[in-house]
Amino acid sequence: MFSTIIAFALLGQSPAAGQIFGIVLVSLGLIWLSAHSIRGGVDRRLFLAALVAGATVAGYSVADAYGTRLDGNWAGFTAWLIVADTITFSLLSYWMRGPQLWRDLWRFRAKMVIAGLLGVVSFSVFLWALSRSPVGPVSALRESSVLFATLIGIAVHGEKPSLHKTVAVGLIAAGLITIAAMR
Repeated sequence: MFSTIIAFALLGQSPAAGQIFGIVLVSLGLIWLSAHSIRGGVDRRLFLAALVAGATVAGYSVADAYGTRLDGNWAGFTAWLIVADTITFSLLSYWMRGPQLWRDLWRFRAKMVIAGLLGVVSFSVFLWALSRSPVGPVSALRESSVLFATLIGIAVHGEKPSLHKTVAVGLIAAGLITIAAMR
C-alpha cells in the first residue's frame, strides 16, 4: 500500500482498479498473518520501526522505478546499483569486522556465491518489472515470497498449519491472482 501511495504522489502512477483491489487483498493478507503472531499487545517502538521499514522499502522501490525509467536502460541502472551497493556494503562490512571479514568470506564462499547470484537475479527481475509496470502492483507481487515462506515453515520447519494462516495466505494468493489478471 505504501509504495502505491508514494508512486501515485511522486510519479503520478495509478494502477488499474482491479490491481488496486489486488493490492488491498495482499495487504490485508499480510496484516492478517502478522496480527496472528502478536500476543500480549504491540510494542509501540517495534510497531514504529516496522512502519518506518515498510515506508523505507516503499520509498526505495519508487526510487528504483524512477531510476529504471530515467534513461530507459533498466539493465544499466541495475548494474550500477549493484556495483554501488557492493562497494558500500563491502566497506561497511570491513569497517565493522576488520580482517576477520576476509576469513569469513572465504569460509562461507560457496553459500555466499549461491546466495549472491540468487539475490542479483531476483533483484534484477524486480527492477525489470518496475521499469515496465506501476510500482504498486509490482511491489505487491513481490510479497509472493510470504507464500513460499509460509509453505517452507510448514513443510520444512514443522510449523502447524492453521485456519488463520490459511485465510491469510488465501487473501495474499487471491490478491496476487487479481493483480496478474488485471495486467
